[in-house]
Amino acid sequence: MADPVTIADIYALFQTSQAEADRRFAEADRQMQELKLIAANTSREVAGLTTRWGQFVENLVEPSVVRLFQERGIEVQETARRMKSQRPGVDRFAYQQGLFVIRQTGDTVAIVNDTIFQPAAW
Repeated sequence: MADPVTIADIYALFQTSQAEADRRFAEADRQMQELKLIAANTSREVAGLTTRWGQFVENLVEPSVVRLFQERGIEVQETARRMKSQRPGVDRFAYQQGLFVIRQTGDTVAIVNDTIFQPAAW
C-alpha cells in the first residue's frame, strides 16, 4: 500500500510547483524584454528605410516635375520637397491661389491644373 500523503508532501509539491512557475515567469519576462528590444530596433530600421525610400522617390520624381513645368514654358529655379497635406480641399485651394497642383498618376506624376489655369506671379 502507498504511503499516505502528508501536509509536508503537499508543501514540498507546492514549493516545487512555485519554483517551476517562477523559473517559467523569469524566462517569459526575459523573452518579452528581448522581443521589445527587437521591435524597437525594427521600428527604427523601418523608419530609416521609409525616409531613404522617400528621398529616393523624390530624387526620381523631381526631374520629371521640372520637365513638366518647362514644357509649359515655365523656368524652374527652385523646388521644395516634403510638402503634403491631408486636409480636404487643399488641391482646389492651391489652384485658386495660383499654385500648380501635382499629383501622382501611376508610376509618374502629372500637373493636374487645366489649360485655362493662370499661375500666380511671385
